[in-house]
Amino acid sequence: MITVTSGILKGIGLQTPKGLKTRPSTSKLRQAILNVLRNYIGTAGSPILENAVVADLFCGSGAFGIEAISNGANEVWFVESNKHALKVIKDNILSTLNHLKAQNLTLPKVHIFSQSIEAAYPDLSLCHVL
Repeated sequence: MITVTSGILKGIGLQTPKGLKTRPSTSKLRQAILNVLRNYIGTAGSPILENAVVADLFCGSGAFGIEAISNGANEVWFVESNKHALKVIKDNILSTLNHLKAQNLTLPKVHIFSQSIEAAYPDLSLCHVL
């Protein structure tokens, strides 16, 4: 089990898929990425993570997307092709949403794709990451 490391959901436990087909990102990696996103001020004058739309690709346990929700993301797209991991992701998301409901907080939009990233975005091979 891993835990949410920052934000309004800090300390919430998350399940991880059993086996070696998925590897959850380490808490240090999630913290490093989210520290940049929380502290980078966008053109609107607020951190770019506030009300952001985030994609958690190859999401395994969904930890990164849930961390993004915990830190102010308004919408998260989870993409995973492993059927066993999808059950864990759905359980983690339901637990997260129930925790937010219990605190009377705004619920984010959540989308789950149960296919490979190539199937979800066939033109991805034409894109370049800078």
